[in-house]
Amino acid sequence: STPKPSSAASDVYKRQHFDLVSGIASLRGKAVDLQPKEFDIAVLLFFHAGELISREKIMNEIWRRTPRLTSRTLDAHISRVRNKLQLRPDNNVSLSTVYTVGYRLDIL
Repeated sequence: STPKPSSAASDVYKRQHFDLVSGIASLRGKAVDLQPKEFDIAVLLFFHAGELISREKIMNEIWRRTPRLTSRTLDAHISRVRNKLQLRPDNNVSLSTVYTVGYRLDIL
């Protein structure tokens, strides 16, 4: 499940930082304008780095129910997270789409 704020209230990766209390993400020390669901998706992906996360798990975790969302809705959210946090190899991270199954984020 998605991590909740605790005494360790933030998670820091090589270039991305997530403050789980304030809900603010940053890239190389600069705040990134993520919408709440985008923030939650990013935290879920980073918390499960190296694992394949099914589309169904993401929708259940983020929307808290089995939503009647089109796959385009989830794809659009993932696309925005990928672009805003620059999830690409030159930032030591890779977000892969596993067709019809889900997504996998790898810290390089």
